[in-house]
Amino acid sequence: MRQPIKLLPYFGNTGHGGNHIARFKGLSVNCSAIGESWELSVVPGKQSIVAEGDNAGMELQSLVDKQKGNLIGEGIYSLYGGEFPLNIKLVDDESRLAVEVCHRIDNHQIPFLYCPENHDDDSRAASLPLVSGPCFSVVREAVEGERTIKNPQDSFMGLLCIDGEGQLKVDGVSTSVKRGETLLLPAPVNEFDVKGALTLLTVVSLIPDFISM
Repeated sequence: MRQPIKLLPYFGNTGHGGNHIARFKGLSVNCSAIGESWELSVVPGKQSIVAEGDNAGMELQSLVDKQKGNLIGEGIYSLYGGEFPLNIKLVDDESRLAVEVCHRIDNHQIPFLYCPENHDDDSRAASLPLVSGPCFSVVREAVEGERTIKNPQDSFMGLLCIDGEGQLKVDGVSTSVKRGETLLLPAPVNEFDVKGALTLLTVVSLIPDFISM
């Protein structure tokens, strides 16, 4: 598997959501009051769903069970016992929109919070590292024109488009992407081309140095 996988999120009503998520995703005003959007998730009852292709309609964990290390990386698959280790969700607390990234390690959740509405549009020309910890990294990739993005890890990449629209090209095949969409890039893809005017939040799961495989 060497093509980006588009995912459908699980929308949750937390009782305190506003219209930030609906506006961010370009949804109907009738879809307001969404408190959270689970973009990349295998949490029971809140799983992401494959949006299109041969595996359309499949839950994310089922796709991991089917593709194994060929999807998320052999080391990641072995380390986490075949369970997808990341959760990425949008959170609306009425006052702002935030991206929450959580990574499971030793049954603990290690979170990272980012507010896409506060990003600086004048800094599109280069990538901006946001956090790099023992078990995952988050980078803001800003593209105006064309650029090649690399992933040196034997690991999948979670891609959340936080602004604009464009194309991702892998092995000569283009996949469209626009603001509000989330994709999963399989581990065998260690680089891909991006074209357009867009900003991506890329999340990579890492094998901690202190863990011996």
